[in-house]
Amino acid sequence: MSNVTSFPLSDPGPSVAAEAEALNAAWVLLATILVFWEQAGFAMWEAGSLPKRSLNSILLKNMCDAAISAFAFFSFGYAFAFGDGGRFIGHSNFFMTGLSESDYPTWFFQWAFAATAATTVSGCMAERTRFTAYLVYSFFITAFVYPVVVRWLWADPGWLCAWGENGFAGKGMIDFAGSAVVHMLGGVAGLVGSKIVGPRKGYFTAEKDRSTFRGHSMALTTLGVYVRPRYRTRSLVASCASSHLICAPFARLSPT
Repeated sequence: MSNVTSFPLSDPGPSVAAEAEALNAAWVLLATILVFWEQAGFAMWEAGSLPKRSLNSILLKNMCDAAISAFAFFSFGYAFAFGDGGRFIGHSNFFMTGLSESDYPTWFFQWAFAATAATTVSGCMAERTRFTAYLVYSFFITAFVYPVVVRWLWADPGWLCAWGENGFAGKGMIDFAGSAVVHMLGGVAGLVGSKIVGPRKGYFTAEKDRSTFRGHSMALTTLGVYVRPRYRTRSLVASCASSHLICAPFARLSPT
């Protein structure tokens, strides 16, 4: 007789549920890495599209976007987006207090999107913004502006959330991959910023030779376009939003 203990198929044990949770977390982290990889694309694209004199400045701004957005989203952003509260803004979980370890992948995922929204603007206002002013903008958009919009669409209590109870007109709005929450927000912020700072001095006049404004490296610009796998990333991120489907068969087997 074999001395191996057997379990019925209907009760495989708690390890299956743990494995399903780990698989979901790994899938979210993979999608996060792809989203953050867009930062490299932004850096190459913007660096190649600018003259050499602005190369160090634009690359430093891209690096600072990632660092500042991490602190801003850690301290205030996540709380405004997903903390307890009403339809428009949250008011708990500041500095990630009260979050369980299972929420960390979600925070990481949302931070990558916040950094992407912030970096969109750096190219729009390149060569026309003081470095310190840009750092203030980067913190403000990732600590408050972006999180509030996320609250509206991606948090259950949000007034535009399609899967929550407060969806506008009973339907809300679906934005799986961030075309509105991330890219439209960043684009509008870039448009407003460009309007405020105005064009480069001499670009539309005869004061300077326009060739002095040309990008210094078409190779970097082209690589930046390829590195930013926008549509492939969006497809994966959209699937990530429904990543529980991957583990649905295992979840059905797990004991209640």
